[in-house]
Amino acid sequence: MKFKVRKSTDFLYILTQDIQGKTAYELRMEAMRKGELDIGVHYVIQKDGSVDQGREPYAVAQHSFRAPERSIYVLVDADSLSDLSDAQAFSLDELISSTQGEYPNIQIMK
Repeated sequence: MKFKVRKSTDFLYILTQDIQGKTAYELRMEAMRKGELDIGVHYVIQKDGSVDQGREPYAVAQHSFRAPERSIYVLVDADSLSDLSDAQAFSLDELISSTQGEYPNIQIMK
């Protein structure tokens, strides 16, 4: 499936939710069972710091999110940003850094 391509990338939203170690693939399958087309986020950061790709990085995010046509969304498997493991914090910092390299004016929304 091909999603609409973002025309601009102005925001990087970081979401936290205890997803109990589910991978992007498992979240995608759950979403599809509920009638959705795909996982709504672009990246999922697991507790061990591994990063799964959800939607293609250039795709529009889930329509119910804020500014989906101008944003990249990251879901971190944690109750809050203060609960990140060291590995998650490292991976999130790396993802933010690489995204800022590609989109220098992007605003990070936590």
